[in-house]
Amino acid sequence: FIFPDLRLNFDCFTIKKSKLGIQLQANYFYSQKSIDYTQTTYDWTIENYAVQQVDSPKHSYRKFDLDFGVYLKW
Repeated sequence: FIFPDLRLNFDCFTIKKSKLGIQLQANYFYSQKSIDYTQTTYDWTIENYAVQQVDSPKHSYRKFDLDFGVYLKW
């Protein structure tokens, strides 16, 4: 998977030792997943069964987040 993250802080005002600013955070998530499994099917009795290996195709998952906020440092 890929998960880059970007954070930016901008100090807008400074009063003595305190700072007021804005923060921007962005991240992106990308992945390709598949779930492979073994399926066992029983017909009427436990001795009469069939086993099948199931290979699922890969599916893409994507997510983008963007956050904005105001902060005060002192």
